[in-house]
Amino acid sequence: NCNYLGGDLNPAFVNFGNGIVSRDRRRIGRVSFVHRSAEELMANVLSYPGPISLIMIHFPSPYKLASSRGKGNSQLPSEGAVGFMVTTKLLQNISDLLCNNKSCCGIQGGLFIFQ
Repeated sequence: NCNYLGGDLNPAFVNFGNGIVSRDRRRIGRVSFVHRSAEELMANVLSYPGPISLIMIHFPSPYKLASSRGKGNSQLPSEGAVGFMVTTKLLQNISDLLCNNKSCCGIQGGLFIFQ
């Protein structure tokens, strides 16, 4: 009895995910993917009126290593301190959301998994 929301900055990934969801009627209206940054998505979720039991961040983009000059994704920051995806603000929003939330299993708070 849970809803699932995913976000990505790549519209092709969002469209692919929503396409997979549309093939299974059990998931329609319960699973959705949106084109937003992690910070924007969490800001939207802060106003969600229902319980939130779990927040997961999968495979955050790493920064471009200095040793890989000429290689890798040129759109990534050049150093880790820039805070490309997981920023202090994002972690604060997650903390606020889970600490002030009564999850659907009746337990105060929720889980945060970072992979």
